[in-house]
Amino acid sequence: MPLFPYERAVKLKVAKLSDARTFIIGSSRAAQFSTQNFIASSHEVTNGIHNLCVSGATFEDYVVMTGALLQKDIDNIIYVIDPWVFKKDMDDRWKYYRRQYYCYEKRMGIDKKLNCRVDKSHQRKAVLNKGSINTIFNLLIDDYKILVNAKKFLKPVKNLKKPILILGKERSTVLRDGSLIYPDSYIKHIKKKPLGNGSYKIQGKPFEESVVNGFSQMIKEVQKKGVNIYFILSPYNPAVFQQENSKIYSHINKVEKKIIELAELNHIKYFGSYNPNNITKEIEKDDFTDDFHPTRNILNKMKLILND
Repeated sequence: MPLFPYERAVKLKVAKLSDARTFIIGSSRAAQFSTQNFIASSHEVTNGIHNLCVSGATFEDYVVMTGALLQKDIDNIIYVIDPWVFKKDMDDRWKYYRRQYYCYEKRMGIDKKLNCRVDKSHQRKAVLNKGSINTIFNLLIDDYKILVNAKKFLKPVKNLKKPILILGKERSTVLRDGSLIYPDSYIKHIKKKPLGNGSYKIQGKPFEESVVNGFSQMIKEVQKKGVNIYFILSPYNPAVFQQENSKIYSHINKVEKKIIELAELNHIKYFGSYNPNNITKEIEKDDFTDDFHPTRNILNKMKLILND
């Protein structure tokens, strides 16, 4: 389920229009990151954060959001990188903004052979919600609703904890900074279901070198603009790591090593680990809603320091 209606369209609009100085890019695993999770030498940094995370975010989503942000003056981009990000076409939902993806990929030098003038009809083929033609249709043609929803995030407010959207039966709320809060009742409901093994999007080889190179090229373009970059590895449920010889453990661990290698090579500060035991021994299974979505309690323990 999307984090909220028109999520990719709204978050892209927010990326273009927001006057925040710091932005978070990632998937639903990072949707709960908020201004309260970060410490900075400047109050303006932590008070001006927008969460641009979208459900199931893939490499293509990172490119689009980054490309949009590079068209303006900002201070920081925080990439919350999942183990499936270093591969292409891991989800179809990014195809809503296929045209923007190809343009930004070319502008940032990820693939200079691409033609920006992609037929907009490709957008109509986006699979945003299986079986929901009405969702696709409304997302593509109702720019007014998209803008209205985006503006809800852009209004200056004193209380960032005030919800601006309430989602579905579970009554989840989206805050002014774009972060998501799940109510205790919803978390308890999810925990009653059988625990997964962390296999979501974990398939095939751990990463594609061409995509790693593309991500590297993207962050170099960001750094050329004088924008600070941070990497965050959001933890998985410790149950995923109980069998260290499992294919899933091995897969995730290889991606983590690649992310750290990329961070060190480009002098990027990184936080966290997919293995929660590498963050703190205090993290338990009950600190997760399922096998790979951490609660806010865990995020508050990560001590994320910007501009240090």
